[in-house]
Amino acid sequence: MVPVTVGILLALFINNWNETRKDQAFLDRVQFSIQQELSDNAEDLGEMVGRHQRMIDTTRFYLTNDTVSVFDIFAYTSGFQIPSVKLTSWQALKSSRVELVDYELISSMTDLEDIKVNLNLKIEKLMDFAYSNLRQYDETSKERLLIHFADLLDTEEDLLERNKQMLDYFAENK
Repeated sequence: MVPVTVGILLALFINNWNETRKDQAFLDRVQFSIQQELSDNAEDLGEMVGRHQRMIDTTRFYLTNDTVSVFDIFAYTSGFQIPSVKLTSWQALKSSRVELVDYELISSMTDLEDIKVNLNLKIEKLMDFAYSNLRQYDETSKERLLIHFADLLDTEEDLLERNKQMLDYFAENK
């Protein structure tokens, strides 16, 4: 009876150890992927912050010039580009094995998701405004364009800062 009990306990211990090892390997792969995505996001957001700041500066420069349209401002700044913000690895982890990560990571990544949704809404509003006002030359339309871009830029800078904080988190918790 004792050898059977010891055998069962040993088998349970080995199975538990193996499952823990598999969970850690999975978590390591996903965290590496999340780090790669965050790094890519930070690079792309950094570039977009610069581009959108130039858009704001150009709009301010031509604000009172009634010979320059909203379309012209976009043309002078090489058009409008949006950042590519990827959270695919986090979404995969969240939908499958979120219990493997600590609350701080869950909370921070969820905040990033929320900011990304907010960013997409602001981009959509900006594009709706821009398409319907491309041929406008008036100062009021350009001021509204400024407001849209300033709001977008603020969100991009927030998202960039949060991405950098998450990269620091991963560097500290290796």
